[in-house]
Amino acid sequence: ALPWYEHKMVPSSPASFDATSWLLFLAVLVNQSGRVMVPSLKTSVLADPDFGEPFAAVVGGLLSGVSIVCLGGKLLGAAFTDRLGGWLVLVTVFVMWLAATAGAIAAPTVDVFGYMWLLNSFAYTVTWGAAVQVVGAVYGEKERPAQLSKVASASRFGATLGNLFFGQLLSAGFAWRRVMMPMVPLQAALLLLCTYKYFTDSGLRASAAAAAAAA
Repeated sequence: ALPWYEHKMVPSSPASFDATSWLLFLAVLVNQSGRVMVPSLKTSVLADPDFGEPFAAVVGGLLSGVSIVCLGGKLLGAAFTDRLGGWLVLVTVFVMWLAATAGAIAAPTVDVFGYMWLLNSFAYTVTWGAAVQVVGAVYGEKERPAQLSKVASASRFGATLGNLFFGQLLSAGFAWRRVMMPMVPLQAALLLLCTYKYFTDSGLRASAAAAAAAA
């Protein structure tokens, strides 16, 4: 017999709409699109009359900082994702990512813009581990390979989609701050959806645990 959490959380029918699967796909897709956001805008930022010169002076150090932050994000993600649960980590990711994008758009100085870039880098680094944790917790052994493949495809396509999206907006003549703006509602919507999934799945686990204790 399956454990109680698999009875409660695995989709009942392969033919039914799997909201969890598609939410994970969208979360990773949008996240990986955002991963290339700042690098895609770098040339435009360098051409900015107010930001260009000071940004050129620090961009090398920022790139090194991004590498360090990504490494730290992987280590922290590995340490805390299983304890906190994938949905809670994804909620935290989109809170940080929304703050990073909004902060970068409104950044009054290159220093603030750089800090927002680092926060963005930390957020996307822990997303993959959180998505994998959700797949492991929600799906049974037979379903997991297909779900992991789906999440992996979102990761691969997301970066390409992001480069195309931001590149087209820049080619259309939009300033770099305006190019980032469409990411804000996407991130906000995913934050709300991941928050909803976190609370509904927590409620299911609590109800199942109470039923098991009563039995």
